[in-house]
Amino acid sequence: MPRLAGSPGDTRLDGVSRRGLAYVVVGGALAVATLVAPIDWRAALYLAAVALGAGTLVWGVLRSRRCGSRWAGGLLAAGVLLRVVADLGWMGHVALYGPEVPATSWSTASYGLHYLVLSAGVVALRDRRAPSRIGLLDAGITTAGLLLPAWTFAVEPYLHAGHASTATAAATVGYVACDLLLLACVARLLIGSFLRTTGSRLLAAGLGVLLVADGFYLGGTALTGSTEALPPANFGWAVSYLLFGAAGAWYARAASDVRVLPAPPPAKPAPRPTGDRLTWRRAGVFALVAISAPVFWVIDGADGGGQLSGPADRVVPAVIVAVLSALLIVRLVVVARVAQARAAELAERELALSAALERQEALQEQLAARALRDPLTGLGNRALLADRLTAALAAGPGALTLLLCDLDGFKEVNDTLGHPVGDELLLEVAARLRAGVPDEATVARLGGDEFAVVLPTADADAAQRLADQIVAGLATPYPIADRHLHVTTSVGVLVADASTTSASDALRDADLALYAAKNAGKNQAVVFTPELRAARLAHSRLVAGLRDALVADGLRLDYQPVVDLHSGRCQAVEALLRWTDADGRSVPPSQFIPVAEENGLIVPIGAWVLRRACAEAAAWYRTDGVAVAVNVSGVQLADPGFVDVVTDALAAAGLPGAALILEVTESVLVTGGDLPAAQIRERLTRLRAAGVRVAIDDFGTGYSSLAALRQLPVDILKIDKSFIAGSPDTGPADPTFTRAILHLARSLQLTAIAEGIETEEQAAMLRALGRPMAQGYLFARPAPAAAITAYLDRDRGAAERRWLDHVPAALTLQA
Repeated sequence: MPRLAGSPGDTRLDGVSRRGLAYVVVGGALAVATLVAPIDWRAALYLAAVALGAGTLVWGVLRSRRCGSRWAGGLLAAGVLLRVVADLGWMGHVALYGPEVPATSWSTASYGLHYLVLSAGVVALRDRRAPSRIGLLDAGITTAGLLLPAWTFAVEPYLHAGHASTATAAATVGYVACDLLLLACVARLLIGSFLRTTGSRLLAAGLGVLLVADGFYLGGTALTGSTEALPPANFGWAVSYLLFGAAGAWYARAASDVRVLPAPPPAKPAPRPTGDRLTWRRAGVFALVAISAPVFWVIDGADGGGQLSGPADRVVPAVIVAVLSALLIVRLVVVARVAQARAAELAERELALSAALERQEALQEQLAARALRDPLTGLGNRALLADRLTAALAAGPGALTLLLCDLDGFKEVNDTLGHPVGDELLLEVAARLRAGVPDEATVARLGGDEFAVVLPTADADAAQRLADQIVAGLATPYPIADRHLHVTTSVGVLVADASTTSASDALRDADLALYAAKNAGKNQAVVFTPELRAARLAHSRLVAGLRDALVADGLRLDYQPVVDLHSGRCQAVEALLRWTDADGRSVPPSQFIPVAEENGLIVPIGAWVLRRACAEAAAWYRTDGVAVAVNVSGVQLADPGFVDVVTDALAAAGLPGAALILEVTESVLVTGGDLPAAQIRERLTRLRAAGVRVAIDDFGTGYSSLAALRQLPVDILKIDKSFIAGSPDTGPADPTFTRAILHLARSLQLTAIAEGIETEEQAAMLRALGRPMAQGYLFARPAPAAAITAYLDRDRGAAERRWLDHVPAALTLQA
């Protein structure tokens, strides 16, 4: 069978292969031969052409179902086969009985059945993009419009010619009816969107040629009165079935070559259904059809004398015009209903879109409100505060007062009573702030327990009064959770001036004032001054310098001996941290140690001190049994890895626990500082179990009771120097207190060390009171490790001579 596509390697389905070219040449030659060949050969040549086309179509249907559906392909194949059967029957009858074939023969019935089956095959072709009812209606309108010229130029002349019998006339009218049915099918193909492939276009072309050929046949029959087909009709029928065969061959080739097709392009969005749209093209067709009916009626209704041929000739055109008009009206009604439905749909969509836009605007307003509000208290948040600060500063200098409020003790409420109670407390604080500030003020919650108040004026006295009112108002007990909660408030006040140029500057300066209020004892308000900024800048530089010194090994240790007042021998040394900054200035420990504790730097610095002190004191302990004492802050003790830091430092230096003394302030031991006191004591107990001794530094300046002292894990009491040298506030030292402390230490079996001994009189007093250990400038000033080594070397030979007349017995540190 012919193939109208290229070779198997050719992916162009519209190409023409050798077999396809042969099919075109042979089929075309057969069709032309029906016109020019001798009369005796024309019938056979015509039959060969029809059989070639029919066979090719049947073969294509068997190879592929791409012509629409299984039913469509089968019906089309059955229709063309019926045509071949009818042609064979017709030719057989002509050969046996002559050229006139009766209308009642089975071949005539096969022709009629062929039209019906072929039409059914075309109807079975479906276009899912257009509603089937609309397509059929449009096809009906077109067919009804063409029915009148068919009646005028084919049926009516044939009936009036009087050449045929009643049966023949009925058969001819039946042919016309079948052609009109097929015409409706072709109109549906053309009006719809079926013609998307070469196969579909070939099929439509074949149907069109078939109708034209039938027209030639009916016209010839009307003129001659003979049922024998004229050559143009045979030629048209042959061409139509050759086109059917070409369509079948295309479908078959498309199915066989689909595996070598290139990748399809990206799918485009499916177009909207167009079958119900009254386009300009369709409107033009409908208008032409509508006016053609009366025109043809006029042409048909008048003879040469201007008289109508007969009453029946007026009825049929009138019926046709009525049907056409009715179809057109129905079509316009459908279009109107579709338009109304679309309008209603668009209106509904517009309403839905309007409602959606309103919901979106409301949602945007809610989101904007939430973006500027604290979700817990409903106050403004940090973003709103920055916006109000920026707006106030834009109004000019001196138009802003900012108060930052931080609750004192809020963390304890959260830790002891839980976050729900803490949230209730924050809600009550927010309510009091709103009620206690002017209406023009903005109140915001910055997070946690920190609040802010912005006033659009810059009055220092008014700001101080408002801050004092806030401190007093928030200090009133809060009745929450069946109890009265007490918290206080620290307030930082900024009265903006020309130096405040941005919201960040205002927040920074107010925060400095708040920090000063916290350091001053809390529960008070502090107004910002430029000195606070300078102090904070110095503080920041101090922190940065400490960090650099820790990284660059810029710290060092000095040591001060602790001597035995009986023998004069050095029993221990206290490690004292020293720092010289990058400018060569010696920074006193009283200045940088609190800064290190505040910023957490004391933890790595303390670890460095422990490692360095143990490493440098290792030789002293091995030669003279001298232990090293290291001061430890509460921040260090709160670090979970503190015990490991101590044991690692001892292990690295090769020292036992007895070679190290940890000095802890009395307040840290009693209150725990940043960690519960029980945990502090547990960690110190673990270290004491390893041989490390614990000393209470500056004993007597704290507030521990005797009962608490008995429970503390300590070995040594270091008596504060105020009990030895006195002070400007209390006057000269009273030996009574020193005697009591020494008696207490002996009772608890603790070693006592007196600090700050600077004169012989103070040393003589201590010897008279019981000869505790002593530390001070009288014996040695703090010195580097090398100087301590030399001191111990000298001390080793001169101690007995120096103290022989004064010290009757040796007093050593107790483990």
